[in-house]
Amino acid sequence: MGDTRPVPEPLPRALAIQRIRDLLILDGTLVIASDSVGGIGPKPADTVPASAQTVAHFALRVPLLEVICSGAQPIAVINDLCVELEPTGRRMIKEILRLAGEAGISPDAVTGSTEDNVVARATGVGVTVLGRSPAGGLLSGKFSADGTGPAGARRATFDFPVVDKPRAFRCIDVMRPIAERHQVSVAR
Repeated sequence: MGDTRPVPEPLPRALAIQRIRDLLILDGTLVIASDSVGGIGPKPADTVPASAQTVAHFALRVPLLEVICSGAQPIAVINDLCVELEPTGRRMIKEILRLAGEAGISPDAVTGSTEDNVVARATGVGVTVLGRSPAGGLLSGKFSADGTGPAGARRATFDFPVVDKPRAFRCIDVMRPIAERHQVSVAR
């Protein structure tokens, strides 16, 4: 008998992938940052002793700040904890949820995994933060093709995310009269 599994549909187009330092940017709007910590923590084989909360805090803090500094809004956190759930993982998760909440991330948008299959003698943590950066305000209609825009706007001082500006402004030029007819912004 032949394979009866459905064949997955190919993606309609390739994702535009860009790297800026440690950030991965997909299609100019999804910003991804990650970091890891190993050998620092409360476990017997850790090289540097630290509380589970401290390790979790700094493991999340680095990619969280990278996403925020890019101008993106953090929307989700993925934590990979190479420790058992009880008690070390639970302490780390509590701190990750606390810090994510301070950044405006819903607890429902925080997920991850712990290691309960083997005894972890050293601490290991990986954290990924996802952020959304909707065209950096470009579609607001407040920016022009000559580079002028509102004073103090992020796009005016930090041109991110990078977009195909000639194409974007051609699209904006088409959308502007439509938006005006409906008395809404170009972005709406």
